Amino acid sequence: YLDGSFATKKGMFNGIDIVETARLHSKDHLPGGRTYFDQMDGALTYSGNAFHFKSIKVSNSVMNATGNVDIAKHQLSGRISARLSITEGMGPVDLQLGGVTDNPNLRAIR
Repeated sequence: YLDGSFATKKGMFNGIDIVETARLHSKDHLPGGRTYFDQMDGALTYSGNAFHFKSIKVSNSVMNATGNVDIAKHQLSGRISARLSITEGMGPVDLQLGGVTDNPNLRAIR
């Protein structure tokens, strides 16, 4: 059992593009995407062979996102709420994360 917090700077998620998926409100996964971030932090729990990332905050120059993600047996599930500075006046876009760790997918929820 593990319970703690994490923080990291200057990284990348490979296989998902949070900014473009949110900007386009894409209900289809945009393959081959990447999300670069300046800062990421949150809480992490590991129990029962599963990772639970809670209260995640991810930011870069055009995006602030929050969410929760679970990883169990390489399966991803979670929700992300992304707010983009390039779409002023528009509220946050809710996204659903799924797939597997080697092939994640991200879609707008609506």
